[in-house]
Amino acid sequence: MPKATRWFLLIPAIPTTIYVLNLLFYPNRDLLILWRREFNVPLDAILPLILCVLSYAICGWLLVRRVKSDDGLTRAQRAGLIALAIVGGLAIQWSVTRVTEPDPLVGIVWRTYAIKSSGYWTVGAQVQDVARFIGDYPQNAPEYPVHESRHPPGLSLIYWAGAQLFKLAPEAANTVANWLRPYSCLSDVATTVAANQMAAGAFGILVEILLAMLPVLPLYALVKRLAGAKAAVLAVLLYPLTPGYGIWVAQLDRGFALATITVLLLCEAIVTRNSYKHALAAGFVLSIATFASFGNVPIALIAGIYALVRIIQTQPRANLRRLSTWQPRRRKERLSFLEQCRCGCWLSCSLAWTRSHCTG
Repeated sequence: MPKATRWFLLIPAIPTTIYVLNLLFYPNRDLLILWRREFNVPLDAILPLILCVLSYAICGWLLVRRVKSDDGLTRAQRAGLIALAIVGGLAIQWSVTRVTEPDPLVGIVWRTYAIKSSGYWTVGAQVQDVARFIGDYPQNAPEYPVHESRHPPGLSLIYWAGAQLFKLAPEAANTVANWLRPYSCLSDVATTVAANQMAAGAFGILVEILLAMLPVLPLYALVKRLAGAKAAVLAVLLYPLTPGYGIWVAQLDRGFALATITVLLLCEAIVTRNSYKHALAAGFVLSIATFASFGNVPIALIAGIYALVRIIQTQPRANLRRLSTWQPRRRKERLSFLEQCRCGCWLSCSLAWTRSHCTG
C-alpha cells in the first residue's frame, strides 16, 4: 500500500478509534449511546446462535479454500456462495432474534408494528394521497412517532406501497392480515384496520430483510475489482457476521449499507473509468438514501474520502503534484469538483455531529 494512501486512511481511522476508546473508557460513556442494554440470557437461548455461526464459518471456510484469487468463480462455486449467503444469512438473523424473542417470527412482527421500535407502518400504511403526505410532512412530522418525526418520509412509504399491492389481492390481504392483527396492538392504529393496510406490515418485513441481504451484491463486485475473487468471496461471507446485520432485524436502518456500498462501487467506476453516467447514478442512489434517512448524508463524505484515496492510488505522481493547481478541462468535471468541495465543506462545518443520532 502506498505511503500516501496510509496517511489518508488515518482520516476515518482516527475519529473511529477515539469513539471506540470513549465507549470503553470514558466515565460518562452512556452519553454516547442511545440506551443501556443488559445482556443476561440463558445458555439454551444463545446455543443455537453459537451452533449457527460455527456451521456457517465452517461452510464458508470450505468454500473459500476452493477459490483461487486470480480466477473467477465456477458455476458450482457461484451457486454455493449464493446458497450459503441466503440460507446462512437467514439462519443468523433468525438465531440472533431468538436470543431475546422465544418466537423469532412473532418478535420480528412485534418490532414492525410497535411504535417505539419502528412505527413506520403506523404512519405509512394509512397514507392515501402520497403527494399530499409528502407536501404536508414538515408540519405533520412533530405529531408522528419518534422515528418518523426525525426521518424523511421515504421509509414510511414502503408500507404505503405494501398497502397498494395488497389492495390488488384482497384474499391474500385478508389471510395475512388475520394472522398479524393480534401482534399489531403496540401501534397507534386499531387492530381492525383495513386488511390491505394490516398486511402491509408483512410487505415491510420482507423488504427490510431483502434490503439487509442485498449489500453482498455490490460488495462482491467492489472487492473483486480491488482485490480479486477470493477476497470478494471472503467479504461476502464475513458480511452476515457483522453485529448490525443480525441484531437489528426488522429495523429498516440495516438497508442503508446497500446505499453505502453501491455508492462506493460507483465511485470506483468514476475514478477508474472517468464515467459521467456513474456519477449521475451515485447521486441518484444518494438522493434515495437521504430521502429515507438523514443519517445517510455522511455517505457523501465517505464516498469523497474513498474517491480521493483511489485517485492517489491510481494517478501518476506527476499528476498528483499538480493537484493544487489543477484546472478541469471540461465543464462537467469543473462542476463535479466544485460540488465535491461544497459538500465536503458543508459536511465538515454545518452538520451537528454531536447530535447526528437524533436525525439518523
